[in-house]
Formats: sequence, structure tokens, C-alpha cells
Amino acid sequence: MENIIKHKWRDFNMLATLRADFYRLFKTKGFWIAQGFIITFIFISISGQSIGSIGVEDSVSSEQAQEAFSIAWTGVTSVNAMSYMMSFFFYCMLPLLVIIVGHDFTKQTYKNILTVGISRTKYFFSQYISFLMIILLQVFYVYIVSFLTGTLFYGVGEDFNLNQVKEWLFVGTVQFLMITAVMTLSCLVIYLTKNNVLAILIAILFPLFVTLANMFFSLDFIQFFDFQGILTDTEFILSGSKELWQSIGTALMTIIFLLGVTVWQFDKAEL
Repeated sequence: MENIIKHKWRDFNMLATLRADFYRLFKTKGFWIAQGFIITFIFISISGQSIGSIGVEDSVSSEQAQEAFSIAWTGVTSVNAMSYMMSFFFYCMLPLLVIIVGHDFTKQTYKNILTVGISRTKYFFSQYISFLMIILLQVFYVYIVSFLTGTLFYGVGEDFNLNQVKEWLFVGTVQFLMITAVMTLSCLVIYLTKNNVLAILIAILFPLFVTLANMFFSLDFIQFFDFQGILTDTEFILSGSKELWQSIGTALMTIIFLLGVTVWQFDKAEL
């Protein structure tokens, strides 16, 4: 009976940690500023029928994107255009890493949480799961706001149907997976160094590292680590090609490996 009570108490603490993460997020002004900024950016981009991206991109890809969205805009076109700009929205999600994952390390409050009975593994995964839930919601938040804004300006579009929605769900899920791979690397950096700035810098510079590695070593497998590059390549995602599934497999293995290293390091580290 005593073991059952302890088990339930620990589960309760994990749920309490999840609730605390969401409560802190929704009470943080930075979160609402980021949401307002995303809405404003989408509104300006769609109303002006303009697109762009942040990161390493060749001129050919940029010209192809401009040509693809030179057609009459609709709600459907707007979602596709903003999906192409997911690399920009990725950077808007970085403050969430600090608010949810980095907050306790900055304030040193994680020590108090671990003393009330929750294990280090459960503490880590409670933060990680709540962080992933928010990131997933952010990806589809971009899609929903884009669709509503585009529909407001130009109408839904004749090509809106169930298949289109399925495509958005697939593309958004792949984009979420690629974002998760990079964010998990940043989580590891936070747990190793307790430095939020360094974790964000790693997320920003990661595509540059991949590009330089590919440039100097010319190894085929390096391209599968270009997670942020895939964010903007919706045609590649929809192709369902062998290379796409190899990239997805690489992202999943990267996430699992980084999670294992993070949990192991956190379990062994001194408080």
C-alpha cells in the first residue's frame, strides 16, 4: 500500500509539473508578444502577398518559391506560402525553449522540485513533453491563422478539400519533427551548461554547421541532418521520396540519441 501511495504521489508531481509549465507559459508576457508578432507577420505577408525565409538557401530555391506563389492568392495559397516560411516561425519559437525548459535552470528552482519526490527522469520528460505539446500547437497555429487571414482577404479557394487538409497535416507533422530534432539538441545544451543563450545560439547556428560540413566533407548522409532546410521545402515533404523518409528516420534517431544522452547526463550530474 505504501508503495502504491508513493507511486501515485510521484505521478501527481509529474502532472503538477506539467500544469506549472503551462501556467508559467500563459502568464509570461513574452509568450503573448510572440503570438502577437506571429499574427502580425502573417497578416502583413499575406496582405502584401510576399514571402521569404531565414537561413541558408540557394537563389534557385528562392526564385522557384516566388514563381510558385505568383498565382492568385487564396486561403489555401496563404497556408502553403506560410508553410514555406516555417524557418522564420521556428525562430519565433525559440523563446518557448527558455520559458519552459530553461526557466528552472536559470532560477535554480529545479532543485526544489526534485526534493519533493519526483525523479530526475520524470522531471525531464514532464518538461520535454509540455514543450513538445506547445511546439506542435505553434506549428498548426501558424497554419490556422494563415488560412483564416488568407480566406479573409481572398476567399477560401476552389482547391480547398479534404485532401488538402491531409497534406497540411502531413507537412505540419514533418515540420514539427524537424523542429523537435533541433530543439532537443538545444535542450541537451541547457542541461549540460545551464546556459539559455548558448542553447539558442546552437539552434540558430546548427544549419550553418550542417552546410559547412557538407561543403568540406561532401558526405551524402550529412544532407539528412539539414532539419531546418526541410522546413521550407514543402514539395520535398509532399514527394514522399526515399530521401524524405531517410531524413525522417535521421531526425527520429537523433531525437532518441539526444534524449538518452540528456537523461543520462542529468541523472549523473550534481545538483
